[in-house]
Amino acid sequence: MKLREIVKLSHRKFISLKTRSTAMVITIGMLFGVLLAGMVILQGLENVELKYAGEKTNYQITLRFGDDPSNLDHVVNFDNIANASNFYDSIIQQKKYITEDGTRQVAVYKTYEHYKFQLYPLMLILMIIAVLILGLTIGHVISQDANVTALYYTLGASKLQVLTIHLCYILEVCFWAMIFAIILALVGVVAITYFGWNHFIDLFTETYQNQTAFPPILFGLNWGCVTILVVIYVSAPLALLLCLDQFSKKSLASKLKKGWKRCLVEAPWRFWKTVE
Repeated sequence: MKLREIVKLSHRKFISLKTRSTAMVITIGMLFGVLLAGMVILQGLENVELKYAGEKTNYQITLRFGDDPSNLDHVVNFDNIANASNFYDSIIQQKKYITEDGTRQVAVYKTYEHYKFQLYPLMLILMIIAVLILGLTIGHVISQDANVTALYYTLGASKLQVLTIHLCYILEVCFWAMIFAIILALVGVVAITYFGWNHFIDLFTETYQNQTAFPPILFGLNWGCVTILVVIYVSAPLALLLCLDQFSKKSLASKLKKGWKRCLVEAPWRFWKTVE
């Protein structure tokens, strides 16, 4: 069985289970869409506030440090906020005194980095939820379509090929969940930017007086956004591992046997119902 045939079979499964697949796409997409919107908005807020914080010094960052808080005679200049933040941390670890001269760009950067870091435990929780949703659904699909899976084995498919069919099915679900999450996040970002426009302008102009009123566009991208989207795909193989034992021929034979017993028990009742 070639890879193209495997992809076609997995897509047919996605189409045949359209209702269940759509439910998974919406559920997982909503969970990660909210998280993605939070990450994008926080990065957008950070970008806007850093513009306010660095305008006076033309976005140059000057750090003064030393052993005595009353005599910070060492001065270092930075153009990059991340490098300045790392240097700030290294001085603190050396138990020396350090302060930012003229602006509070490092303080703003560290505040938002702390907020974004708080989203990562939530990301892990959502990944576990997604794995459970996908795993339980795939387990139900295998039980329901045991005859189809058995047919794959009868036609000469290996266990790896059967696993790949179901993995491609989960990956397709994850792909559409990712698309739904991105759309939901964009809608959320646009809505919050629109309704909170005046509030954020008032907040920033009050904090940073006599400065340019930068537009509070709450849209920013970072590696955290990429990580959230990658986590959606990581859920697929993990979900498949949860129901790996159900792909064995012994397990399928047991399911088929139970199915035949159920048919034999229900057949007389269906016959008399038809006659009546």
